[in-house]
Amino acid sequence: GPSKDEIDKFVERAEQEESVDWAGVRRIIGNLERKMKKNLQDRDKHATEPEKFMESEIELDEELHRMNIITTMPEHYYDMAKGTSLIPTLLSLLAHENTDIVCSVLGLLNDISDAEVIS
Repeated sequence: GPSKDEIDKFVERAEQEESVDWAGVRRIIGNLERKMKKNLQDRDKHATEPEKFMESEIELDEELHRMNIITTMPEHYYDMAKGTSLIPTLLSLLAHENTDIVCSVLGLLNDISDAEVIS
């Protein structure tokens, strides 16, 4: 049968092919902001006990990967930049202590700014 990686790639492709309207985009961004806020609260509260903020950190990273669907919607980029807090949220995550989170943000920003997608 197919490997876990093959199944994950198939699911990811299927999710990206789903069309998302503006309300969906706003919901995705809201989810990211909630996951970020929860992770920051958990990190503040349990600074010396990483196991207590690890779950919210994994959820935050997973949410960043889910954000890849927005890279398929350049028609919404202007509204995302002007009508949401996506850019300040992503920029603040660049200062995250976990390099996996930072790398996910950089990957997302790279995909969003891909000249082929924009043109």
